[in-house]
Parts: sequence; C-alpha cells; structure tokens
Amino acid sequence: ILLKVDIDYNKSLANRYGVKSIPRVIVMTVNEDRIVDKSGYRNAKPYLDIFSSFPTNYTDLNTKLFALKNDNKNYDKLFAVGIEFQKLSESASNLKTTKLLIKQSNRYLKKAIKETGSDLLEKKALISLALNYAYSEKFKKAKKKLQKIKVDNDSHELQELKQLALDFCNKSEKE
Repeated sequence: ILLKVDIDYNKSLANRYGVKSIPRVIVMTVNEDRIVDKSGYRNAKPYLDIFSSFPTNYTDLNTKLFALKNDNKNYDKLFAVGIEFQKLSESASNLKTTKLLIKQSNRYLKKAIKETGSDLLEKKALISLALNYAYSEKFKKAKKKLQKIKVDNDSHELQELKQLALDFCNKSEKE
C-alpha cells in the first residue's frame, strides 16, 4: 500500500516515524519492520527498481506477522516469520532486494535462537541463517557456518537441512 502523508498536517505520524526531511520513502511490514527507509530527492529509477524487484504476494508473511504480534517471544512464530522472509528473498528479482529481505529473515531467526531452550531448534535456526548467507551469495561464509554446526546422527531432519544448504552452496559457487 502506498501512502502519501502531509507531514505539516499530520505531525504525530511524522514524529512516530522520525521524519525530519522530505521526501521520505519507507517500506515496512504490517509489524512496522522497516525494509527500506530513504530520505531526500532521488530520481524515480532507484525507487522503481526497488519496488519492481519485490515479490508481490505477502499473504503468508502477513499471517505469520499477525500471529507474532501478541506473542513476540515464541520460538515457533519467530522462526516461521524468519523462514517466510527467506522464502520471499528467493523470489526477489535482484540481489539488493534479496539482501533486504534476508536482513529481516536474519533478525527473526536470531530472535528465535534467543528464545529457544532446545539445542535441536537452535541448530535448525542456525542452519537457516547459514542458508541466508548463501542466498546473499556469500557461499564460503555459509559453508564455514554450516561446518561449525554439529548435527547428531539421530536428527535426520537437521542432517537433510544441513546437506541441502551445503549442496546449494557448492552448486551455486560453481555457477
């Protein structure tokens, strides 16, 4: 949703978002996470590039963000939001937008790690974080992070997830 606000008329909204100069373009989620925040005059091309590169369907993300709104310390909900941002990053049409969405994914995955008391769930989030490095084309860093994560033989789900991430890194590095 695009919204144009007269900050002289609506000072409380300008203060709420820290608008000190105009024009100001803020792209945010329903939970008010800022994805893009730019001030000052620019030609239209950078904005058109950003807006056209974003995925178009945010239904799953918004559903998970709404669920998180009243329970923002719940590992499962934090993890789910992080994964939704990760999925959106895969459908972004340029690397810059991918990185903006990955940054949000990382925020939620790191929050999830802080809220879990489970070694298994922590490792799942750590593998997802490493995969985000790969999606940002930082393959060596992703592989280094993955190699540090020790997965028990009895956790087939984690073994598969870790192997998927390593395979993605290896395949993408060759391309």
